[in-house]
Formats: sequence, structure tokens, C-alpha cells
Amino acid sequence: MMNTLGVFGMLLSVLDGLIVRCPEGSGTSSSNPCRISGAQLQADTNIIIDISSDILFAEVFCDLKGCEKKVTGFFGAQLTRIVARTADGALGSRFYCGRGPPDSNQRNYRGNETWTPKCILDATRNTPGTAQESEFIVFAPAIGEVIVTGDDAFGGALYRCYSDICTLNCGVNSCGGTQIEGNVTCTGECSDIVPASVGTPSLIAEPDINGDCILNPSDITATPFGTKIVFTNECVTAILNCADIPGVCEKREIFCSAQEICLIQCGGEDIQKMSEVPVPFIPSACKEASITLGPFIFNRPTGTSEDDFDRPIDMSGQPILLNAVVIFVGSDAATKTTVDAVLTDVMITANGATTFSEGKVTCGFDDTVSPSEEHH
Repeated sequence: MMNTLGVFGMLLSVLDGLIVRCPEGSGTSSSNPCRISGAQLQADTNIIIDISSDILFAEVFCDLKGCEKKVTGFFGAQLTRIVARTADGALGSRFYCGRGPPDSNQRNYRGNETWTPKCILDATRNTPGTAQESEFIVFAPAIGEVIVTGDDAFGGALYRCYSDICTLNCGVNSCGGTQIEGNVTCTGECSDIVPASVGTPSLIAEPDINGDCILNPSDITATPFGTKIVFTNECVTAILNCADIPGVCEKREIFCSAQEICLIQCGGEDIQKMSEVPVPFIPSACKEASITLGPFIFNRPTGTSEDDFDRPIDMSGQPILLNAVVIFVGSDAATKTTVDAVLTDVMITANGATTFSEGKVTCGFDDTVSPSEEHH
């Protein structure tokens, strides 16, 4: 893997941290589960728990604040039980059921023809704040179950269900400010539950007969400000033209997971001022925008499913990299803009020293970033 950044600023990993998997030979039965203890999670770094459908039974113990604000768990076992028994044990952690890390073959986390994954978040020790502000997200075809007791045990948490069966059982004062989205059935003390924000609308590009998806400035300005721009894997090639109109993609969220190529042009010469010498660039073309390339799971756009962003799989069963080119033109074309790339070979070009000022690029495990700078 090659990660180079040149002058842009910071290069981070989307899921950087210590990867924890099941011990070899474990997880074969309920009497021989894969067991991850709180002691194993006592590391001063981010932790990624990766349990695929090769495992039948798994137990994750978030004792001793083992999962506090640092664990992202991906679970595909037939049954995974996440146990939070101590205060702040799973505070602020993320748990994904029926889903693997973004650079994985997602088929390996969806069970098989005889069973589907099930994940249980168990915070039933009447201890305050055990899984407070955590995220529990269930993807089809998995089953999710959250059982909590104790003051704010699941308070301020987020429970999203993109599957058919998800349940939440809240004890007294356990779920204050908890947000739910999708097919979540709540029992117990549910009066403090609130629906999660639906989010902003999405402009989803449609492929033509050749599989090409093209969005031009007129397509973008025809939508309400803040509408997300989305290219799913229905597109073979995706082309986004954020040029000609000042601020056309400013503060927009852009998602691209085309099968082969994503080409994004932000900025260019101001066609209204072609008589000037030199011709000025349009301002703020993609200023403060966020660009997500490849598969992602943290911020799914309205009107899409998780399958819309999975990578194609090659003959060996491995995800195929997305190729992306992102071009920033103009003195503030991409000021404070972020680019998140997962399973993507991406080239980013900026034409001036301030074009991408205060910008940030993040990369997943096997991605290649090749930034360059051209002065104009």
C-alpha cells in the first residue's frame, strides 16, 4: 500500500487502529465461543473488532471501559453477544451487525443459506451509562436485539435497522434521548425514544444505456441546497461536473461508488469573464464539501441501500478497487474539503497552493492516494 500526500496536510486512515479477530479454532459452538475480553481491549488506540460468518458464536465483553469511545465492531457470526456490564464500558462505540469493514467482501458477513447473523447488545446489569452514546446498526439480513437496564444505559445512543427484525427493550430511565431509525420495535420504557433524523434528500445519478452517470451544474442547482450527490454502483463510470457556476457544490456531500471510474471536476474558468486577462476561476466550487469514494457505512444517503455501494468482486473473491480522479481548480475550490477513500486508487490534483487549504484526505486499508499540485 502506498500513501503519499505532498502538500495537502493530513493523511489518515478511515479505520486506523488495532484489529482484533477471534482466536483460531474458537467460535465453533456455544460451548466453544470466540471470546474477546475487556482485558484484550485495554489498548490506548482505536480498536477494530472483525468477526465474519466463519464464526458461529462470539462474545465481546466491554468491561473495564474496554470499548469506551474506541471500538468499531463488525459482526457476521450466527450469534454475537456484546456485553456491557460496567459504567462507560461501551460508551461511544460503534457496532455493525451483518456488515464487515468497508474493504471486506460483505458476503462474508451475511451468514449462509441456512442462517443469518444475529447480534445482541446486553447491558442489563442496572449499571448507569454502560452503552451510552453508542451506535448499533443492523444490516440485512441480520437480526438485532438491544436489552438495557440502568440509568442512561443506552441514553443518547443511535439504533439503526436496515433489516427486517430489530428489537429494543428499555428499562426505566435507560433510553433517554435514544434515536431509532428503520424497523426497530421498542418494548418497556420507550417514552423517551426519538426518531432519528431522516436526513437531507439525495440526488441519485441514473446510468445511461452504456452505464455512464453524468451530473452537470444545471442538475445540481435544480435541487435544494444541501442535497446529497450520489453515484451508486449502478454506474459503470461516474462524472460529476462542479464547474461553471460559483459555489455549485459548496458544502455538498458527494458519494461515488461506481463500478470502474469516478471523475470529479471542482472549479474551472469563469465562463462569464472570458474577456478578462487572465481569465479568473469561479469561486468556492467545492468549498467545505465532503467527498466519499468507494464503499462506506457511516453516513448512508437517503434513498439508498448498503448494497448500492459494495464493490464488485473479482474471480478470487476480492473486492475490485475503484479508480477515481478528483480535480480542484481555483484558489478556494476545495478549502476545508474532505476526501474519504476506501478501496480506491485515487489521484487528487489541485492547481494552487491555497486550492485545497485546510483540506483532509483519509484512506482505508488497501487504498492508494497519489496527490499532485500544479500552479496556475
